Amino acid sequence: MYSVDEEESTEELKLNGDWSRYRDDLTYAEEAWGQIKRVRGISKEDVLNVECFVTNSGVGYAGQFDLLYVDEDSNVVLSDIKTSNAEYAPYEKHKLQLTAYANALELDVDILEVLIIHPDSETWKISHHTDWPEEVDDLWGEFRELREGMGNVEDRMKSIAEEGTNDAEQV
Repeated sequence: MYSVDEEESTEELKLNGDWSRYRDDLTYAEEAWGQIKRVRGISKEDVLNVECFVTNSGVGYAGQFDLLYVDEDSNVVLSDIKTSNAEYAPYEKHKLQLTAYANALELDVDILEVLIIHPDSETWKISHHTDWPEEVDDLWGEFRELREGMGNVEDRMKSIAEEGTNDAEQV
C-alpha cells in the first residue's frame, strides 16, 4: 500500500491489507538487518548517506540508492537493499542499477553490494560485485547501451504529458 504520508499508508494497510503479515515481515526484516549490520560492521558513524538521489546528466538518468558507508577495511561501499528471493538474487537488473548509481557519484566506490532480505523465505544474503561473474565495466557498458536505446526520454515524456493534457481537455 502506498501513500504520500507513511502514517496514512500504515492506516490503509491496517484497514484494507494483511496487517499481521506485514508485522511478521517487518519483524523478520529488522532481525535480518541487525545481522547484516553485525556481519558488515555497519554503524551510524560509518554511514555516509542513506536514500540518496543521484543523477548523471551526461548519460541522462537518475535514481536513488539505499546506503553508502565505509566498511571496516576503509572501503567505500555502495549498497542497495532488495527483497527478492535470496536464492536467485541479485538479478542482473540489480547489478546494472548499482553500477549506474556508482557512475552518478562524485566519489570513488570500492565495493558494490546488494543486500537481499526476503521475508517470505526468511533468508538474507550479501552479494558483492567481486562475487559476480560480470565485470563492473561490462555492466556499465551494458547500462549505457540500454540507456542509449531509450533515445531522448525527455521529449517522449513531454509528448506523453501533452497527450494526457489533451485527453483531459476532451473530457
